[in-house]
Amino acid sequence: MNRLRADHRPIDPADRLMWAAGDVAQCDLWFPPRKILLEDGSRALLPVLVMTCGYSRFTLGRMLPTRKTPDLLLASWALLSQLSRVPRRLIWDNEPGIGRGKATEPVAAFSGTLATKVVLPPPRDPECKGLIERRNRFFETSFMPGRHFESRRTSTPSSPTG
Repeated sequence: MNRLRADHRPIDPADRLMWAAGDVAQCDLWFPPRKILLEDGSRALLPVLVMTCGYSRFTLGRMLPTRKTPDLLLASWALLSQLSRVPRRLIWDNEPGIGRGKATEPVAAFSGTLATKVVLPPPRDPECKGLIERRNRFFETSFMPGRHFESRRTSTPSSPTG
């Protein structure tokens, strides 16, 4: 009898989320582990806005000068322009420049203009942004090792000695 019950259990919604084409893009900031050389000769840790489409898993990224709302919206616009489409929903974590619990007024105006919805899930909800978190882990473990950035625009492989 226990074998039959296992086959007829309802599917746990946290097991695997299925996204329709054009439905969602997950957005997050990734912080590269190394400082980047800036034009003035100084080095800084600059955030990267990463956007991953739910259906195709296509990922885009753009380095930002700050985490403030205008920079976040400008980078979001640039990434959406590269997609040539606007998903129905943009899922963000509670980034201060976007909003905490409720979207800030500039973000609400931005999403209203684009006819999309900014979704801010509750804090510490790992299931809602698993795609983007896996992409960020890929950047940390597979993309960054072996790369050395000379500027914001160029990268060169590191020498084997480091």
